[in-house]
Amino acid sequence: MIRSYEDLEIWQRSVALADVIYDVLEQLPSDERYALDKQMRRAVTSISLNIAEGYGRHSTKEFVHFLYIARGSLSEVKTQILICRMRKFVDAATFNSINGEATEIIKMTSALIRKLLRRC
Repeated sequence: MIRSYEDLEIWQRSVALADVIYDVLEQLPSDERYALDKQMRRAVTSISLNIAEGYGRHSTKEFVHFLYIARGSLSEVKTQILICRMRKFVDAATFNSINGEATEIIKMTSALIRKLLRRC
């Protein structure tokens, strides 16, 4: 039974993804600290924040709206980690792991959106 957004697997996994991204960002070259670093931090933290905020609205319609925003932020993170890979800031294994996890969370978010919309 879900009593809080913290019980949602998509929230738990998005928080874990943020933790991994923060570790990656610590390894970025110093000249990327104020560009890609800040943008990635905003995007990855907004995922779990939007899930939490949407859940807290106590309205299915608003929850779905915030899930769409979270899903958009996931796509942003996928693009940013791809740029990191192309610039050789991360290795292939790190890229594959992060990209794969973000893809899975997108799928889970889309499934939750569909489920919630069927209830409306």
